[in-house]
Amino acid sequence: MRQKVLLKDLLFNQTTVERLAAELHVAHPPFRTDAFVREVIRKFPELELKARIAWIAECLKHHLPSDYRHAICIILRSLPAPNNPNLSDDDFGEFIYASYADYVARYGCTKRHFEVSLDALHERYHL
Repeated sequence: MRQKVLLKDLLFNQTTVERLAAELHVAHPPFRTDAFVREVIRKFPELELKARIAWIAECLKHHLPSDYRHAICIILRSLPAPNNPNLSDDDFGEFIYASYADYVARYGCTKRHFEVSLDALHERYHL
């Protein structure tokens, strides 16, 4: 009998968190990948899909610089190049970056950061 793989485990697992951490480290060498991965993964067994996205965003707050604008610049620099819009695939690869949008929603919806937050979301999702 084939074992079911839950979407939450397929999308948000140690490998994908390590990928995010590595990309963030390239964009910002002081980013502590091991500490970030340990913190994120520690709580995964008790979390469902959306809670994992929120947890990653919360952990980003702990591991990125406290200056929101600086943190957003790091996140944007860490993103891979957009997919070719003329190609299609059925994987959820881009969904692993959902925690970045959650980070913006949680920490950037203030009068002070509203414009930079909108610009960040536009940069990420404008194809």
